[in-house]
Amino acid sequence: MKRLLILFATLFWFSSSPGGEPGREYEEPYRDRLLYVHAFLNYELNAFWLYEWEQRFFSSNGFRLTVGSVTTTDLLGDGQLALNPDLGGGWRFRGVGTWLATRHLNVEEKSTFMGLERHIFREFSIFLLTDPGYDKENTDASLGVLAADKSREKYLSVALVWDDFLYGEKNSRGGVSIRDPLAFQWFLRYGKDKWWVYSEGKLSTGFERSFPDQELSPQEQYHRQRIQHLAAKAYYRPAPSTILAGSFYYYRFDEAKNFYQAEYNYRYHNALCGGSLECIFPAGTRARFRALSHYVRQEAGSSGFNSHDFRRGDLLAGVFYERLFASHSLDLGYMAAFFDWNYSGFAGQGDDRQSGYVDKLKLGWSYAFAKSARIHISISHQVNVGGFGGANLQYLMFF
Repeated sequence: MKRLLILFATLFWFSSSPGGEPGREYEEPYRDRLLYVHAFLNYELNAFWLYEWEQRFFSSNGFRLTVGSVTTTDLLGDGQLALNPDLGGGWRFRGVGTWLATRHLNVEEKSTFMGLERHIFREFSIFLLTDPGYDKENTDASLGVLAADKSREKYLSVALVWDDFLYGEKNSRGGVSIRDPLAFQWFLRYGKDKWWVYSEGKLSTGFERSFPDQELSPQEQYHRQRIQHLAAKAYYRPAPSTILAGSFYYYRFDEAKNFYQAEYNYRYHNALCGGSLECIFPAGTRARFRALSHYVRQEAGSSGFNSHDFRRGDLLAGVFYERLFASHSLDLGYMAAFFDWNYSGFAGQGDDRQSGYVDKLKLGWSYAFAKSARIHISISHQVNVGGFGGANLQYLMFF
């Protein structure tokens, strides 16, 4: 089992970088009809898996992962590794690895924070974690306080995160930090009996940098970027085999770049907000249903180079039937999205307005290992012969 963990954990070290004309890569997913079907229906972990992950995030060692095909060349990846071993004497090692690469968000997140937590008194502990980068200018630090009950399943963690705190001294492009990226990050879980709430988020000042030495930075003169995100969830579990979950999330990306060729200067933003409802309930002793709905609203645009405005709204729904056996299960699902988008280019160039409907079928198989681990494998395809197919792997383990 440990070898399997190591195999999956290596996925955290994958990285990719965008290319093409300045800022234009952010437009690539705009007209993908299946964009949110993949992220929120097809490849999302179900409410039971997420509930357990959040419950044991500070109390156990665990690993979760979902990867799935989103284009013929790209994979969606959403994984997290949590380590919480008790070292004795009031000390605890903490490790949190995150890998998030998905088309509807603008920047891939890849981090491996590690450090120590020290119990202070009663429910309170303090911690200091660092995320060392191969390029030293990418090293991050997190200093915070954790308040948790004895089980560590009710918790509030708040931290000040200083991203790239060595950037000014260690970068090789002569970059000068005008504003350091400081962020407030939190994790919250609280509830009793049937009702539970969960929230997480990171609100950042973002960074602002200049590059005055054209020999070291021959193209880019100025760069500003900020990413904000938050999520809130509520769970209701009237029985062990039934769960009702509702969620809300918000994401915003802002970026500005100036170049020595001023015609390429741009200011770009992308804002997403939405919510979901999910219900999983038994149908007799050998089957269960999962119903999921989601609405997402996107507003994006840029000024300067490639000036445009983009608005999109998607209403998503999925129904899944699962047949249960002793240690494994089979499931069949139908997923659909009603989409509407409006693209307006500078002086009417490239204007595009579309609305429509897209759907997929899914066939999946799940297996529960003997020791706190489970796996889910599925294939899916649009409900037309020439449409897009794909495969998905999901994995959840505690050790």
